[in-house]
Amino acid sequence: MEQFICTIADAIHAKIPSLTKSVFLAKIDDDGRVLVRDKNSNEYQFAGIHDQDSAWFYIRFRNDGRIEYQSPSTTKKFASFQSFFQIRYQLRVVACLRGAEPWMFEEHLRSAVMNANLPSTATFANVSIIPVESTIDPVSVVIAESAGKKGRAFDKNLTFVAFDFDLVGDRDLALENYCENPCDGPPC
Repeated sequence: MEQFICTIADAIHAKIPSLTKSVFLAKIDDDGRVLVRDKNSNEYQFAGIHDQDSAWFYIRFRNDGRIEYQSPSTTKKFASFQSFFQIRYQLRVVACLRGAEPWMFEEHLRSAVMNANLPSTATFANVSIIPVESTIDPVSVVIAESAGKKGRAFDKNLTFVAFDFDLVGDRDLALENYCENPCDGPPC
């Protein structure tokens, strides 16, 4: 999944180059704080809404990191031992940009995510992004992404938008187990 999130983040940076900082894959803790795991330790760092920078975004789980499984979108198999299941990640991208017009900012953000060139691999095929909803009211975004769901004072020139989407694909769990090392890359 990390490969797909990186591809989406790269697409956002390419479409909106003024967004200079990004964090992914964040989560919301029990207190409502948006956190990201430190790559060098088992600790989490705050990654949520702030007004210290004026051009950033983060991608996080919309739920508490649950992954949904369903029947595959296709019955096509390339080998008899394949066992496809549709897998769904519920994600949200929250972005901040100084002086942006919310409608246009959301449109560019949504376009970047929806047009990300997601690769298909041997173990993850038919990958797609399904749009769910957007929030363009900066105050609503701040409240939704803040601990305790309480608003706080922010620079009024900052525009916050959120775009919810599902990352969906057919995962071949049998091939994943067949490989010596779980593979998401072309070699497998």
